[in-house]
Amino acid sequence: MCDPAADRWSPIAPVPTRRGSIAVAALAEKIRLVGGRDEHSIGTHDAYDPPLPRMSFVAALAAAITSAFAASARSNGPSATAELD
Repeated sequence: MCDPAADRWSPIAPVPTRRGSIAVAALAEKIRLVGGRDEHSIGTHDAYDPPLPRMSFVAALAAAITSAFAASARSNGPSATAELD
């Protein structure tokens, strides 16, 4: 988690499902993690709740899509650029 006032990053609760190519959005005072891939597509919606601090499963992806919009990006390699899907 970034603390801009202290100019410092600190670890947060681990993500329940290891994945890449994930969509992330801040919504309703939580950080939402939607979809992604491991060897296959991952159909879950998890959320990090900063005040608790806790990461938890929210819903299967079909239910998550009806309640949130999120932008996703895919890296083009080791550079810092990304393209929107």
